[in-house]
Amino acid sequence: MQVGLFLGCLVPSRFMAYELSMRKVLELLGVDVVDLGTACCGSPYIFSVDRKAGLALAAWNLSLAEEAGVKTLVTPCSGCNEVLNRAVEELKNLTRKDAINSGP
Repeated sequence: MQVGLFLGCLVPSRFMAYELSMRKVLELLGVDVVDLGTACCGSPYIFSVDRKAGLALAAWNLSLAEEAGVKTLVTPCSGCNEVLNRAVEELKNLTRKDAINSGP
């Protein structure tokens, strides 16, 4: 089994034990991990500043997984999980996706 590991921005900088634990568990389970890098998931924007910018950032992160050929994402961050799942649902609506892709 292969999964994409999305760490977000807080885990690598403040909660490194979460990353280490998740990597160890995935290793013990024999899971092939594809590192997707570290970036903001879009949470601060979606929940407070600019929803469209937050969705665009989340969509960018999802596109990295798609480009890597990853079908399953895992993250130790509950905020990232919420945002990425929400983005998947909202991007199913092509009108919303077109609006995000068209820019500000």
